[in-house]
Amino acid sequence: VVQPIEIAFENSERAYGEENPTFTYVTERPDLLVGIPVGVTEATTTSGIGDYTITLDPTSISNSMVTVTDATLTVNKAPLTIKAKDYTIKQGEELPTLEMEYEGFKNGETAEVLTTQATIATTATSASEPGTYDITVSGAEAANYELTFVKGTRTVLNLVFVADNGQGGEDPDQPVTPDPEEPETITGTFTCATY
Repeated sequence: VVQPIEIAFENSERAYGEENPTFTYVTERPDLLVGIPVGVTEATTTSGIGDYTITLDPTSISNSMVTVTDATLTVNKAPLTIKAKDYTIKQGEELPTLEMEYEGFKNGETAEVLTTQATIATTATSASEPGTYDITVSGAEAANYELTFVKGTRTVLNLVFVADNGQGGEDPDQPVTPDPEEPETITGTFTCATY
């Protein structure tokens, strides 16, 4: 006598771009199984976020009277970090072009898959006082990625002039810092340095 058997798959989830997990199931009569039930789904590593049906691969068992309860595979957004690169410049130098770094793309994808590109900005200018300034990234959007933005730092180094001590060496204890509001003529030998 052929006895019926019920197999119920369990819900599962994974991130976009990852391989499908091994799908689990429950049955009250595992002793009646002829073979090992295998769950299958149409979702692949390139499938977008959303819900996909998990059902039985009929070739995985030989039982003829099987009742299957399907389950759901949920594909969630994959984490993606966008970080502003750090820069160090000397006071008065031209600002370099700001760039971003990406970590977390799947399936060989690039920033081209972003539905809205990130913007990058800083308050520092070539005339900024010495110090550190934030470089921020924001605004990006993506269908299959959960975005995290990480700020960078722009460091502006102080530009000073070190007077020659008259003995062929530099005297770091006698820095001469020009005052743009009170220009004056300074004579002698000077070496440009940063601190």
